[in-house]
Amino acid sequence: MTFPTDSLRDEQAFAESWQKVHAAIETGASLEAIAAVAPDFPARVAHRLLPLHQTLRGLGLSAPDLADQGQKLVAVTETYVRLHFTDRSAEGRELLVDVTRNGNAFLSGRRYESSLSRVSLSDAEIARTNILKIDIDRTEGVIIVTFMTFDGRPARIVFNPACPIDPVVDGTIPQAAFDTLRQSAPAEGLRRLIALAIEATERDGASSGFWRRLTNRDLRRAYSDRQSLEALAVSIADRPLTGEAWQRAVASFDILLARLGGDGLSGQLLEIRALVAVGIYRLTGEQSAAK
Repeated sequence: MTFPTDSLRDEQAFAESWQKVHAAIETGASLEAIAAVAPDFPARVAHRLLPLHQTLRGLGLSAPDLADQGQKLVAVTETYVRLHFTDRSAEGRELLVDVTRNGNAFLSGRRYESSLSRVSLSDAEIARTNILKIDIDRTEGVIIVTFMTFDGRPARIVFNPACPIDPVVDGTIPQAAFDTLRQSAPAEGLRRLIALAIEATERDGASSGFWRRLTNRDLRRAYSDRQSLEALAVSIADRPLTGEAWQRAVASFDILLARLGGDGLSGQLLEIRALVAVGIYRLTGEQSAAK
């Protein structure tokens, strides 16, 4: 699993596009002239936010799905650039993103730092969830969720695509945060992702007849993966998987991530959401079992 939308090339393209906008603002150019200088800038912003928004969804939080069509630059002031987007996840609701002169972006009370690799939640969300911020570390290729604590000690969960079923807890996660994560219904979120992965197996021929599968290894694999995913959906419906039950399900979680990630760019982004959802499911299950 990788972060296809966060490649070095993509990061450089975003920085170059933003620099063009910034330079045009410095010269006092009109809105139309600035939009013409860097016509790809709104799309670059949306592209950079996608992995962060999929991570938010994996945590059970709402996040917009910024449309890749129709976005545009709508205002320029001395302090910020305003972009217009459509939220596909909310029946076309219109969204405004403000990008300040130092590159920080603001959307619905959340702050995205200048490289759009970090999102800090709104004050209301922090108070409700204890989640302080989310980082995508492009150097290490990991997702880091940091929680608010009252003793000044860091408390984080690190989701590593190289070890997708083993999230690393750094510090002591507040009990209130665990309660919030449990209330986000990680099993339900996983079942939705499993359903999408099953659809991917169908597209690869999982429903093919026995004789066709007999002579085609890919069809046999798709059929086997579908069976594993269907069994996984059933197994997580009853109670959290821990101990031996978790170990037996590990291979199915690997299939889930692989099937989602193998379905083009949108699938690779779903894989990011699944990486977080699987980790949250495991951590909350272990925490419940330990009580």
